[in-house]
Amino acid sequence: MTREEIDEILEGKSNEVIQACEEIKEIQTRGVAGVKLGIEDLDHFLITGANNMMIFGGARPSMGKTHTASEMKDALLDKELNPMDIALLHLNWEMQIKSTVLRDMKRALNRNMRDILSREFNEEEKAIVGESVGRLMDKRVVSFNHVIEGDPFEYLVDKFVAKNKGKECFVMVDHIHILLTKVQIDEFLFLCNRLKKRYTNLGFIIFFQLGRTIEQRWRGGADAKMKLNPKNFLPNSGDIYNTDSLYQFADIIFTSVIPQVVDMDEYTTVSKDRNKHLESHFIAGAGDNKTAKLKGRNRVYRNYIKIRLNDNFEDPRIYCDVINPSIEEDIQKMYYSDITPTKEKPSFPPSGVGTVPITPIVDFSTLNNSSARGEGFEDK
Repeated sequence: MTREEIDEILEGKSNEVIQACEEIKEIQTRGVAGVKLGIEDLDHFLITGANNMMIFGGARPSMGKTHTASEMKDALLDKELNPMDIALLHLNWEMQIKSTVLRDMKRALNRNMRDILSREFNEEEKAIVGESVGRLMDKRVVSFNHVIEGDPFEYLVDKFVAKNKGKECFVMVDHIHILLTKVQIDEFLFLCNRLKKRYTNLGFIIFFQLGRTIEQRWRGGADAKMKLNPKNFLPNSGDIYNTDSLYQFADIIFTSVIPQVVDMDEYTTVSKDRNKHLESHFIAGAGDNKTAKLKGRNRVYRNYIKIRLNDNFEDPRIYCDVINPSIEEDIQKMYYSDITPTKEKPSFPPSGVGTVPITPIVDFSTLNNSSARGEGFEDK
């Protein structure tokens, strides 16, 4: 902040409260739509959209961070979902470009990567791959694969926002724990928060890794620090690894868990009354009258650790998507369940702000059976 800007505030020439009220009035009168990320429950909790928010998504290795980042990227660039002008600075700090391209081909073709590399594409596949690669080369996206911090990162973001004046700008980082020390991570997040305050058209989507102690809660055994208890399986703020500032700066923190990756046939125990939207994922006969155990196979669970603009404390905090619907019948037989899976989701009240029919972006139906057995999601 410059001295001139400080003087304007002290002299009453700049009033952020009035500016905020004007933004709210604009939403009321013009129905200005917030930016959607394509995940129904996440968009529900983003009351004013992803605009100018700091959104964090955490997971253990091989539990879908990079896949979720790719799906959010597609949602941001979907003109039907987000008709406004959007620019994305994508900091892919972990994976090689070749790996990213190969994973996108896998998703587009519904073929495993080894099979893709075994032969050339036919004419039909060339068209599909061309469309997939074209999305990676979208001019609205700047891909930056070098790990930078401090002044160079601030310079990069400043130039990116200046180049895209008048657009909704987003910085996506996959993932923050490439930075090795707590000091590095906290300083980086402090800078992100400062940039978010500097530019009202700038938002951050940052992925991070959960600490390994959560796996001790999942696995139990002699080496576990606590007795095995399914009620403790959900990630919490104590599982945020190697940083204190992440929780402080976040507007929303969600985590993803694919129980089968750590060979859990049963996941956590939840209240039946508060989680009726998960009924198709209950294990029949498990639990008691008030609680139910959730199926672990062929599922990804999202759990919300922090929601800054919480409109209703009674909203559920855990949500689920089936990874591969094509094998779900076999999964049901494995659990000896009489419950028929449905597409039922919790019914959210209309927000009245840019309401657009949304197809949940976390749709893993294009993944092959190896992913459903926990062999996919190769992100570290």
